Amino acid sequence: MAQPYFAEFAPLVAGRGVRRYRRRFAYSRFAPAPSEEDPALEAYVQSLIGHARGQERSAVLGFNRTGLRIAWLRRRFDALNIHIDRDRSTSSPPT
Repeated sequence: MAQPYFAEFAPLVAGRGVRRYRRRFAYSRFAPAPSEEDPALEAYVQSLIGHARGQERSAVLGFNRTGLRIAWLRRRFDALNIHIDRDRSTSSPPT
């Protein structure tokens, strides 16, 4: 490898955290109305997308509870949502 693993994320990190990330993104307002404004969250998501595009890549973002924000995200970003259901009750036990 030419660079260490995860080196592509270095421009997103500032000090001890990710630029523009706010703790409240993970703990509050899980289901904003599509018309509800949240400039800080919008700027954060846009910065992640912009970082990927700046490297001629597509952003693939994984968030917990995204299902509750789909309408809000869809209204602001040209995106495709893929839902992965990790319901372990239906999976087979390891052999």
